[in-house]
Amino acid sequence: MPKGWGWWALGAVACILLGVMWAAAGNPAAYPGLRATMSNLVEWLETHDGAITALATIAIAAFTYTLYRSTEKLWKAGEQQIALAQTSAETTRRALDHTRTVERAYVKISHVEPGLVFATDGTVRVTVQVKNFGRTPANVTDVILTPFVVRPRMALPEKPIYEVTQGYPSARAFLVANDRIFTHAAFPLPEFQQVLLGQLTLYLLGYVDYVDTFGQRHRGGYARLFVADQKENNLVFITNASYNYDVPRQSGEGRDWGENLA
Repeated sequence: MPKGWGWWALGAVACILLGVMWAAAGNPAAYPGLRATMSNLVEWLETHDGAITALATIAIAAFTYTLYRSTEKLWKAGEQQIALAQTSAETTRRALDHTRTVERAYVKISHVEPGLVFATDGTVRVTVQVKNFGRTPANVTDVILTPFVVRPRMALPEKPIYEVTQGYPSARAFLVANDRIFTHAAFPLPEFQQVLLGQLTLYLLGYVDYVDTFGQRHRGGYARLFVADQKENNLVFITNASYNYDVPRQSGEGRDWGENLA
């Protein structure tokens, strides 16, 4: 039997009954019989009032339950759609983050050998390279270098102390992938004699600020230890993640926040 056949049959029977009643109403000879039938129907309804009420209550309860089940299914379907949309959005966000991580610029500072050069007037000079090791362009906005002198065998602070705030304007540049620039730094070092004699320990600290092609601001740290008896390269890499790093900058960190460099 086709689905929904019973409802069609019930509707057909109701239509037939209505047609018969309409035809009877148009026939004066049928009035007494129609009135008798209606009287019997009313009497039957009054006699079975309780049963009819119970059946109506059951029907209403069944309809209410069916409505509840349908609403519950719709609610669950809506929750599944929301969860699916959230998962899709999270997947897209992770894909974008991965793309930015893989494709973005990575700008680093390195020095040119032999490293630090001491002049007779107490000035220390160094030439550094600023290079983009990433896959996309970057705007270099600041390069900071500062000497940091401590007693021998004294540990570095937990976080770098960049005492020099003057940058090198010549280091500002737009670097494509694998592009580089060179800049020369010079600073006075009153303690240079003690450093050369090993009475004090000298570190060269610094960082480069840059903006990648996605508009994100980064800072790449630089830290080297001066070793006087190493003639070919007297600046030794410091294996400390707090000093040699590449991290996103916090809002307001750096001097380029008023510039649109994306």
